[in-house]
Amino acid sequence: MEKAYLYTNKNTWSIEELRAYNYAEMREQDGKIRMTKMVRDAKIEIAKNLKESGIDINIVIQITGLTEKEINDL
Repeated sequence: MEKAYLYTNKNTWSIEELRAYNYAEMREQDGKIRMTKMVRDAKIEIAKNLKESGIDINIVIQITGLTEKEINDL
């Protein structure tokens, strides 16, 4: 319902309001992309450390969620 209301309501917005809304959506998406990259980088760093410590690869996979290939490529 909220999406339907927002869609209908957008038809009454000025150009400036639409631009501001679109800009806010882009910023939100950029933030999500940056956060995803940060999480992935952290998983890779953890996997490197675990691998260097001699931890079994199956445990590293379980902890990080990375694939065996990704871990072996580190």
